[in-house]
Amino acid sequence: MTCAKLATYTCPVNQTTCSRAGSPDCPLARPFLSRNPGFREAAIHYSFSWQVLFEYRDMLLRGVLVTLQLSILGFVLSAALGIVIGLCRLSSNRTVSMLARGYVEFFRNVPLVVQIFFLYFGVGMGSFSAGLLGIVLYSAPYIAEIIRSGISSIPRAQYEAAHASGLRPLQVARYVVLPQAIAIVLPPLATEGVNLVKNTAVALTVGVEELTFMTQEIDSVTFRGFEAATAATLIYVVLCLVILQAVALLERHLKFETRVM
Repeated sequence: MTCAKLATYTCPVNQTTCSRAGSPDCPLARPFLSRNPGFREAAIHYSFSWQVLFEYRDMLLRGVLVTLQLSILGFVLSAALGIVIGLCRLSSNRTVSMLARGYVEFFRNVPLVVQIFFLYFGVGMGSFSAGLLGIVLYSAPYIAEIIRSGISSIPRAQYEAAHASGLRPLQVARYVVLPQAIAIVLPPLATEGVNLVKNTAVALTVGVEELTFMTQEIDSVTFRGFEAATAATLIYVVLCLVILQAVALLERHLKFETRVM
């Protein structure tokens, strides 16, 4: 019986509700407390031990490295696939456009954990490969829609003016479309990058030893889940803030170059 159940359980004998975990007034709690005399003191007087984070720092570091591997590889591959799918969504060929739309709608609406399970248990891929490919297939549709919306937001008149000035299609894409599209898609791409970092935690379900997996391992060995989870939370926050800050600096740099040009 857990502390939470004791705190909210209504006793069927005297119809009283325990006022707190381990209340001696509840007949249901009395046998439990007799078998576990230190339960009440442990539940009420929890002492934090942050030393455990230093003792198991190697496990945390290994988890961070695997998380970074998943995040970097996942974002690069997702961006490459997303750009291709996004351009296919804008294709004048109806078949290509419909196939790209079907990919976006299918993988965007299937939960990430289901995709990873299918690749791991169904296809038989390794845990890291299944986690990485699942993240790529799941994130690419969102990046594809970001790319598509960024290019579509550029007014048609600018294309016409560029062609009228004698620019070739590649020059139009390089000097007219890309500078504006990049500035438009950077903020949502940063958000998607942050989501991808957080989604790497789902890979623990197939045994990938990333940060959340290592946090649970520390908890299972030391029973210091709160301290381990706190460390993991802070690490995720730092990683996400670094991404957002880097994109903000890049965005300001691009705006400065645009003003200079």
